[in-house]
Amino acid sequence: MENKFDLKKLPEKFYDGLSQLFHKLGINGNDVIDDFIHSYINYAYKQSKKRTDIYSSTGFGRKFVNNYFNNIKLKSKPQIAKNHETLISALQALFNSSKTGAINIRGKENSFNSAFNIVRQPYNNISAQAMLNKLIRVGILEKSDDKRIKLVTTLPTKGLNEPEDIIRLLTDNMNRLCHTLLHNMSIKENDDGLTQSSYWSNSIDPMHYESCKILLREEIRRCIKNCSVILDEFEKKGLSKEAAETKNIEFGVSAFIFKNPK
Repeated sequence: MENKFDLKKLPEKFYDGLSQLFHKLGINGNDVIDDFIHSYINYAYKQSKKRTDIYSSTGFGRKFVNNYFNNIKLKSKPQIAKNHETLISALQALFNSSKTGAINIRGKENSFNSAFNIVRQPYNNISAQAMLNKLIRVGILEKSDDKRIKLVTTLPTKGLNEPEDIIRLLTDNMNRLCHTLLHNMSIKENDDGLTQSSYWSNSIDPMHYESCKILLREEIRRCIKNCSVILDEFEKKGLSKEAAETKNIEFGVSAFIFKNPK
């Protein structure tokens, strides 16, 4: 008889990558568990406020559900990463309005520092200089001189590999993938689905990994660039910024190269 997944228990592979990444980032495992319990019960509570329904739908016992109902929130203070894409959007508007294509690094108005201060969240302690250095390092910005910068591309050419970037990327991509899968579970016609696909091989000689990676990376960058053109064109036909923010919906594509144990 064909083996089937136990839908009550996720395969161990689901946790392998997360465990390694969390350990590398120094994330408190207990905080992750506590936050997940609260989030899962909170969602179940929105579906049904009956405790018996919450027990059966989540698998959590009386202790955890009672803690939730007693407003004993187990949530810790999460590490919240700054979304650099918001800053890039603000900078792009300044670059577009600049006659020279460059803007000042410092200044109360129309500068990198002014844009950074507008979008900076109070919980984020990264400095404007540190953010500028990062955006230069990953190839988004470059200095025209000691006082001015210009935009190279809105797509980073080098990896965003600092801890706050990794947490942001993990959060965004996990959330987006989950919502894609949720959507695809509910459709009746295949054409109504959102695209989620992968292509891989386990028959490539390790000596060719690097050259294959370079070609794949170039192809993905071309694809994402073409997708950005499509999205920008539809954005021009779309909502005002104020109206779009009230919708609270993002629409787009993601891609990544993977090399990992099966």
